[in-house]
Amino acid sequence: MNILAELHYIGHNTAAVADLLSNIDDDMLTDTFNALDPAEDTFFRNIAGVEMMRRNLPIDGKDDIVIEKLWPGDMQ
Repeated sequence: MNILAELHYIGHNTAAVADLLSNIDDDMLTDTFNALDPAEDTFFRNIAGVEMMRRNLPIDGKDDIVIEKLWPGDMQ
């Protein structure tokens, strides 16, 4: 299955993209995230990144992403 082709076929249907990405294995998800262009594929890349965070997968190899976690006690 060519995930990138499937994503572009689905288009900007958030539920369908999230469903597809939630049903692939960790290695394929990581490969897909890294193959997506940060400038052209931000919609798909954001959903893939959320799925990676949900699975506690590392998001590395890309300097263009910043994740900041705020916990309830951190806000002053």
